[in-house]
Amino acid sequence: MSATRRLVIGTRGSALALRQTHMVAAALRRHHPGVDIETRIIRTAGDREQQASLQAIGGQGVFVKEIEEALRRGEIDLAVHSLK
Repeated sequence: MSATRRLVIGTRGSALALRQTHMVAAALRRHHPGVDIETRIIRTAGDREQQASLQAIGGQGVFVKEIEEALRRGEIDLAVHSLK
């Protein structure tokens, strides 16, 4: 009996980030059919503070900081951020 490998992908909840996350998940499933993939949406400072300017809420990194922290803590296995 083999154990199913579970991967947790962390991403933002924007339509673009979710679409790209689904593309990554599909590619992983094609190459590793037995993998169980969970998508975890992480709200970032940039998501929560949409009325403020980027500089006012911390400047560079306000859309990725929480995702990177979740990755470092081991809460997610990989991160997908929208590629623009």
